[in-house]
Amino acid sequence: MGAATCWDNLPLELVSVIAQKVDCLDSLIILSAVCKSWNSAVSELKLLLPPKDPWLLLAEEDPGLDLNSVLVAELEAIPCMVDPNYIDNKVDVRLADNNDEGDNNNDVDDNGDNNVITSICASFQSSSTTRGFYSLAKQKSYCLDLPEAAGRIILGTNKGWLVTLGEDLKINLLHPLMRYQIPLPPMLTLPHQYEYNDDFQPQEIYTMFLAKVVMSSQGPRQSRDACNRPTIMAIYGKCEELGFARLGDELWKPVTGASLVHDIVYHKEKFYAIDFRGKIFKCDVDDKKEEGQCIQITSVPVEKDDLVTSYLIESLLGSHLWVVLRFRKGVYYEASSRRRYYTSDFLVFKLEIIQYRSTNFDDIASSCKWSGEVNSIGNEALFIGRNSSISLAATSEFIKPNSIYFTDDGEFFHGDGGGHDMGIFNIKNGAIEPHYPGTSIHRFTPPVWYI
Repeated sequence: MGAATCWDNLPLELVSVIAQKVDCLDSLIILSAVCKSWNSAVSELKLLLPPKDPWLLLAEEDPGLDLNSVLVAELEAIPCMVDPNYIDNKVDVRLADNNDEGDNNNDVDDNGDNNVITSICASFQSSSTTRGFYSLAKQKSYCLDLPEAAGRIILGTNKGWLVTLGEDLKINLLHPLMRYQIPLPPMLTLPHQYEYNDDFQPQEIYTMFLAKVVMSSQGPRQSRDACNRPTIMAIYGKCEELGFARLGDELWKPVTGASLVHDIVYHKEKFYAIDFRGKIFKCDVDDKKEEGQCIQITSVPVEKDDLVTSYLIESLLGSHLWVVLRFRKGVYYEASSRRRYYTSDFLVFKLEIIQYRSTNFDDIASSCKWSGEVNSIGNEALFIGRNSSISLAATSEFIKPNSIYFTDDGEFFHGDGGGHDMGIFNIKNGAIEPHYPGTSIHRFTPPVWYI
């Protein structure tokens, strides 16, 4: 009792100072669980932190589950520090064994995958307002009431944030665990739009309008943090062009010189992009200018097929980029086919970009050094999909080193949506295994990494 009283009597100002040194939500939860006064002090800060380990945000609806149930395992302390009314019911877990075996996602399994997590929990008013999150570290699922994401496409930007776009054509940054939103410039302010008319409205294509969003730095750590205004770059539109804005801007600005872009990354204080042909561009953006410009600096050192997807990932130490090519096989554009597309292979290359002052000392020039294809990225794990591509340290048994954790970003290739083409790729031996034991598929909001 004495020890508990001692912690409880610690000045709340000091508790706040300690809490603001924390860099992930998991540690903040531990602080909030010490005693009631600490919980109150931490909650008042409204810190917007990322989770310690990667989570998988599941699709809005899981066709393998009853509509009156929510895919969930155990709800622990996460909601209590935000709002005790978010989730009132703790749920038991049952891990159901399924002896049916499949082969690398090639065929549709009507009975579900092995070890499908099933559970029964209290019914919610609308299944579309709740979302499931799967923790890789705990190998458990959680459900949260998240109406801010209902009916909206969701992209991952990392650092604890998601981006949503809905039928209202509004684009928001969303911290799902705190249910805090920051408006970005709306969809119709992106420079290049479809030709709309009375028979074709933007609400008809919002689900396929935004492909990826990347931030130059972490978003605000607190809801009242107005000083942190990262630059945000988006891939959008029918030609997959680039646009950028600063947090707080009212309009997106165009970035010329590149189209059919697959991925973007922020590296050494610059944005870089890769297109469908494997051309890599440096993107010069300046708030003081009305538009940015892409300049090609190199190309992937192999011939690239149109159906190969390209990714740019900054290495863990930030010294170079990993350039990843993703190969798929299977049937595209045939919703009735039992054989879907699936990821068959990856190639990984190492690219060093060296920046230096040009001869007139006004511009920063770049030289590129390729190290060729690699079969090891060391103790790193790459996370790719509809999120900002990122490398994480494989510091626990739940994140495998020298691996690529991929989600399905090819949902428009198949009529019943995306979510089936997910797994862990071993870069050394080419083996693929699942990272999520259930089934989570949706037409336009398939699972995405929340990191």
